[in-house]
Amino acid sequence: MEGQLIYSGTVSSFFMKARPEKYPEVRVYWNIENLIPEPDLGRNICMKQMEQAFRTAVRYSAQCINMEYRLFTDRVMELLKTMGLGGSAWTVNDPEIIRSLMEKGIANITTRSLKTAVAVRKEMEG
Repeated sequence: MEGQLIYSGTVSSFFMKARPEKYPEVRVYWNIENLIPEPDLGRNICMKQMEQAFRTAVRYSAQCINMEYRLFTDRVMELLKTMGLGGSAWTVNDPEIIRSLMEKGIANITTRSLKTAVAVRKEMEG
């Protein structure tokens, strides 16, 4: 992971189109809300919308999808894995939720409780 560059969050499709040529070394963790049409954001996101968003992310060579942690169900994690994408969960401060996401194989966790997250990871590593 040394020297790793991650562009995360609100990422435009214009950047994603140019990235393979201009920034091939940059990994992208793309926010789900940038991949779903705006009128749908006020409602709960369904699996069909997620699958379409994940396909778009794969087409643009993103590495991870950023979403609110509650959206990372077992079914969503399996779909991400099948499509070759990782999951990036935000914002997780509860140790049990951190543990659960790590057990599911989440690629990244955004937290405001760094000590808690590090302690959970150390505990899981044994």
